[in-house]
Amino acid sequence: MNAAIVGLLCLGALFLAFRFFGNYLDLKIFKLDSTATVPSHELKDDTDYIPTNKFVLFGHHFASIAGAAPIIGPALAVIWGWVPALLWVLLGTIVWGATHDFGALILSVRNKGKSIGELAKDIIGPKATTAYMIIIYFAVVLLSAVFYLAIAGILISYPSIVFPVFALMGTAMFIGILIYRTPIGLKPASFVGIVFMLFAIWWGTKHPYPMPEATFLGTDKFTWITLLAVYGFVASILPIWLLLQPRDYLESFQLYAGLILIYLGLFFTAPNFVAPAFRTHVPGAPPLWPFLFVTIACGALSGFHSIVASGTSSKQLNNEKDAKLVGYGGMLAEGSLGILSVLVCTAGFTTTGLWLKHYSSWGHASGLGAKLGVFVDGASGFVSNLGIPLGLSQTFVALIIVSFAMTTLDTSCRLGRYIVSEFGDQH
Repeated sequence: MNAAIVGLLCLGALFLAFRFFGNYLDLKIFKLDSTATVPSHELKDDTDYIPTNKFVLFGHHFASIAGAAPIIGPALAVIWGWVPALLWVLLGTIVWGATHDFGALILSVRNKGKSIGELAKDIIGPKATTAYMIIIYFAVVLLSAVFYLAIAGILISYPSIVFPVFALMGTAMFIGILIYRTPIGLKPASFVGIVFMLFAIWWGTKHPYPMPEATFLGTDKFTWITLLAVYGFVASILPIWLLLQPRDYLESFQLYAGLILIYLGLFFTAPNFVAPAFRTHVPGAPPLWPFLFVTIACGALSGFHSIVASGTSSKQLNNEKDAKLVGYGGMLAEGSLGILSVLVCTAGFTTTGLWLKHYSSWGHASGLGAKLGVFVDGASGFVSNLGIPLGLSQTFVALIIVSFAMTTLDTSCRLGRYIVSEFGDQH
């Protein structure tokens, strides 16, 4: 079966879901009110609470929820066949995941921007809330640790993306100042930021910066993890308009460009699936039910999104009516990434034999490096078919993965600060 046709049908389903089911949730279920007072105006402090353009906030929210997990989860789950993975990503996103994110955002907005942990106090009681907030905090810490490892590994493997990744931090702070402290406006500031970002990507491909195998901090991986931890701390305490929001906004353009190029490469190549549609007997693998739904969380239905929606996004929403685009639309955009991961990892190989080299058994398929490598190779192959050199395509796809992971990492660090602050206020 042709993967390009399947991808086109899935994108059409996501569009129709936003147009019709999203409107139903907006008008009939949540009954969004454009005149309602929202926390970003009521509690504005220019640090955490700040009214934000809906497209800027969409970029921040989408980039924050769509880390590397929507790539890794589907890339692993296709070991049971491409049909179960694709159906769960598509239906899970439309029916449950996007509805969950939309609802969590509105719940927080209508309760002064409180996080999901603090809201639990009014719903399930103070004692249960304490346990709930502790669980959420350690979940955020665990997620951050996984992304430290993933990002460090990619930066070591692809030194050409080091400069673009870190140059964007300075660019984001400059753009944040332009948007919020000068009259220049969003569009000119965005143009300047995109030009700087493209220059950084070009410079990085010409001048890679590999980390020495040993530094005064230790190994190259530990050095990167330490630097990323310092960045996460700084990002968690700076005003959100200065680094986190403009960085996520600018990186969202990278992410959009990456999704568009990989999908165009898929449609241009029009490959057939080489992976089986269903695969019930996988050596060493747990049963498809219920582990498919555990393996693919981000990309279909993820509780972490409620932490983001109620943690940073609700404090920046300018108008209740913007919640449909940010909450429901943001998850649909992530679903498109999950769908792409399924297609890349099942149609990005030339033969079934090559696919089985990566998916012959559960042990062979598992691991961050293994799955990210499959996605980079498959996606860069699609992009190179558009006439872009393979080496540049691999660098660009690797940069996209790090961009997704970095945006989730800095948001997670800030969410951790929120949780500690709220826990302290309650005790």
